[in-house]
Amino acid sequence: MRHIFASSAAAAALAVATSSAAVVITGAPPTLAPVSVNGDVAISYLAYSQTLNAPGTLYLNPMFIAGATAQDPGCDNFGYCNLGTGVISATVGSNPTVTLGASPANNGGGDSYLNMSYQVEYFDPMVATGTPENATVLTSDEIMQTGLSAAEAVMTVSGPNGTVYSAYNCSAASGAAFGCRAGLINTPFVDQNITLLANEPYTVNLGVSIYSHGDVQVSIDPRFTAPAGQGGAFYFSPGVTGGVPEPTTWWLMIVGVGTLGWRARRKPSTLT
Repeated sequence: MRHIFASSAAAAALAVATSSAAVVITGAPPTLAPVSVNGDVAISYLAYSQTLNAPGTLYLNPMFIAGATAQDPGCDNFGYCNLGTGVISATVGSNPTVTLGASPANNGGGDSYLNMSYQVEYFDPMVATGTPENATVLTSDEIMQTGLSAAEAVMTVSGPNGTVYSAYNCSAASGAAFGCRAGLINTPFVDQNITLLANEPYTVNLGVSIYSHGDVQVSIDPRFTAPAGQGGAFYFSPGVTGGVPEPTTWWLMIVGVGTLGWRARRKPSTLT
């Protein structure tokens, strides 16, 4: 299984996400590094995959293979082949989210991964650079799976005062091609108060991986807030925003293909 966890990060700013009342921000806003996205969602047969290297959403769908017959796995005599479905999605802005899922059919499946890095800065021109400021990471992850499947989610927030947030979640069925990484302890994705240094960039790393010989999806959905009246605002790297279904909706979209004959068990909605 490829466990690639990107460390580069994100660029020039605009999205503001803060829980405080409207504040007046003066001074030049920060210029942040560009968003980094890399990953693919794959079905092992015929190396059917979609690669994502920029914010956006791609799907795996049943496909036509010229010359395929009913003798080929998952295909009919007209060349229509259903090896499974999948989704790979990375959106950024005021509420970045990564989602990776697959629902294999006819002995499809395979391993997939997605990494996204971006930057966030708490910009407060009324205080000196490096002044400690209070903030909260509001985050959730979601893993849904059946059969021989495994999924993991990793998130870190790092800056000049070290790693201020870290979470890891892995769930692997017995017999899946990869299990949870040795040496990494499951650490819940929970809301957590952190200290950010004002006017300093922080790198947010989001990484998800799956092994699919059963239906599986994993997602991470973080955001940031600061106390009302603190005086600053969050700036994020620019990217694609808006119009993105909740993680559970992705799950229903990829598993809802009638030929799969599997009923997704819905979990409570995650934090948005």
